[in-house]
Amino acid sequence: MILRQAGCRRQRRRMSARLPASVHSTAGSLSGMLLDLSLGGARFRVADTANRPQALQAGRDVMLKWDRFQAMGTIRWISREAFGLEFDPSITPKVLIATREQDDANAGYLPDRRS
Repeated sequence: MILRQAGCRRQRRRMSARLPASVHSTAGSLSGMLLDLSLGGARFRVADTANRPQALQAGRDVMLKWDRFQAMGTIRWISREAFGLEFDPSITPKVLIATREQDDANAGYLPDRRS
């Protein structure tokens, strides 16, 4: 599991991921990639920046969907290709671990269950 060191803005460490995902709001929907994930938030890369709804701005409440999970959150920052979400409420550790396992499976890694 790859974890990024939390910066001064982050309250929790982030786990790298590369999973297809989508974001939904009253302003529209976007397809893209879940780039990293923590219990409290995520970074999402937009697949098609030309079709990003103009109303999708920082402060907008959205639903992030990936694999078999979904989480409500607020866009905290936005750039041309990506944005950061803060979840409300936080996701559970079980969801974080299942996401890591799915990301590993997609990458062709098999978990070592010999303990």
